[in-house]
Amino acid sequence: MKISKNCKVTTQVVLIFLAVIVFSLSLTVYRKQPLFADSQSGQEKCLLWSVHDGPKTSYILGSIHVANQTIYPLNSEIEEAFEQADTLVVEADVAALDKSLIQSLMAREGVYSDNSTLASHLSIGTYKFVRDELEQMGLSFEQFNMYRPWLLAITITNMKLAQMGYEHKWGLESYFLEKARGELEVVELEGSEEQIKFFAGLSEPLQELFLFHTIVDLRTLEEEMDTLISAWKQADIETIDRLLTKGIRKHPELELIYDILICQRSEKMYSVIKQLLQDENSYFIIVGVAHLIGEKSIIRLLRNNGYRVEKF
Repeated sequence: MKISKNCKVTTQVVLIFLAVIVFSLSLTVYRKQPLFADSQSGQEKCLLWSVHDGPKTSYILGSIHVANQTIYPLNSEIEEAFEQADTLVVEADVAALDKSLIQSLMAREGVYSDNSTLASHLSIGTYKFVRDELEQMGLSFEQFNMYRPWLLAITITNMKLAQMGYEHKWGLESYFLEKARGELEVVELEGSEEQIKFFAGLSEPLQELFLFHTIVDLRTLEEEMDTLISAWKQADIETIDRLLTKGIRKHPELELIYDILICQRSEKMYSVIKQLLQDENSYFIIVGVAHLIGEKSIIRLLRNNGYRVEKF
């Protein structure tokens, strides 16, 4: 596929995708259910759960994929749980990423290959809104005109986060992957290819919705990200819940995106986790906090299937 020079899918874009997938969803596709069914206001010390199956204990950490240095040092219980594990489990192992393969996949799935542009795929209103907003941000719209809406939404979110000092290198996966290097086996729940395909599989109307609401939310992104980081450090469930549930009643059309990109992925990741828990190893599992939410969360699925899951 021939790609315009201005639309080249770079390694940075690959890392953008892996870093902000859950964060952008969490703030764009708002929830209408409580964040955690077992919330105990003011008593949580960290967003960590233990999973017991007979004598064996594994751990699940609710993650922020993109962060800054202020989340460190981590709560000692998180570090101690990691030290007790035999295997690290992540959504996607960014440390072992085959960048050339992912670049090729994202070019195929995230960039128009038929010489069409966003003007041919967005409604007139959304197209003008996106173009005007990007120009107000000091960006050349032409640079992104061949990006599919899902990739543009994630790219712009990452650019804004980087301006604010939030980067994937400070995310929890990057931190623990570095600690595990040469010490622990690393297992992927999905892998970056599967994550990309979930986004690329969205219909054009859903991609347009995702792009529109992502750009609207950029106006309050800095305030909301600062609040989210602060709440995560304090394990302030009520604040996180309030942040992530504030808009679903205003935008019910986003529920389908949430179901596809969060609920369906949670079910698939649960299936992998359940399979892992059948052996004798102790696992330290890191997933985005959005997958530990509500009736279809990984936590609820584990409990419903007989595992004893306890909040720290």
